[in-house]
Amino acid sequence: IDFDLVDENEERIRYDFNYRSKATLLVFYRGAWSRYCRKYISALNQQRFEFEELGVTLLFISTDNPEVSRKLRDGVGVSYPLLSDPDHRVADIYDVPIALKHPKSKKYANGFSQPALFLHKNESVPYHWISQPRMFNGWGAFDRPKPYDLLKNFYQRFDSEKP
Repeated sequence: IDFDLVDENEERIRYDFNYRSKATLLVFYRGAWSRYCRKYISALNQQRFEFEELGVTLLFISTDNPEVSRKLRDGVGVSYPLLSDPDHRVADIYDVPIALKHPKSKKYANGFSQPALFLHKNESVPYHWISQPRMFNGWGAFDRPKPYDLLKNFYQRFDSEKP
């Protein structure tokens, strides 16, 4: 799946999965306003060396504009690109749920995307997780896979691919 989005520096990032053999984890998050998203982004960023050891690059995607993403990057110290998907073009490709009724959704023209993860490796998606917002999980905020569990899962998957 090919797409291009603007990052926090307002630079267009083109991502073409058809021609890359690199593993990439797409991390959809609600927005910089969500303390749960900020905490999760920070936790993933703290594990960046382990992800790099596996050859996995992370791309964070939200409906936030580049200015808001820049403030998030500076506040949390994120080492990976924070991409802006205001019209949900990429979120729609992956069937990521869009929050339209949440009180914070009104600050976005078309709501915000819910948390989701997609690991791409070559042309396949060997792992994905999509939040199913419900009252018991904070309307999608609480039940994300822990970075340690992701890494463990990826190690197992990548090990099984070795000849």
